[in-house]
Amino acid sequence: MIEVRDLVKTCEACPAQWEFRTNGDRPVYVRYRSGYLSICIGPPGAHASEAVMGTEVLGATLGHGYDGCLEWETVEAALALLSPESLDPAGAADAVLKENIAELPDDLRDFVNGSLRSDPEQEGGE
Repeated sequence: MIEVRDLVKTCEACPAQWEFRTNGDRPVYVRYRSGYLSICIGPPGAHASEAVMGTEVLGATLGHGYDGCLEWETVEAALALLSPESLDPAGAADAVLKENIAELPDDLRDFVNGSLRSDPEQEGGE
């Protein structure tokens, strides 16, 4: 499980935004804007600003283009499926989500399915 330390909600309106640090002292930036949830991470020991332009470990469309409100509990549900190790290798987060999709609440299943649509087989491609 990913430990959330020093959680700060950085925007009280839209877009919904939070910053926190992991148990590995990595900064994490969470933003929900225009219906898109993005969770980005920076290198260990880095300033929080480095997570803003860091590696996106999870990205998914949850709502419509004018949606910018999101509860922290939704982010926690997505984070609960990721292990600390899944934050490092590219694509590891998707693999973890695919393995645990059955454990998601119904309202988050579409969110995960949307984030995994980069697989051509899922899109009906070759």
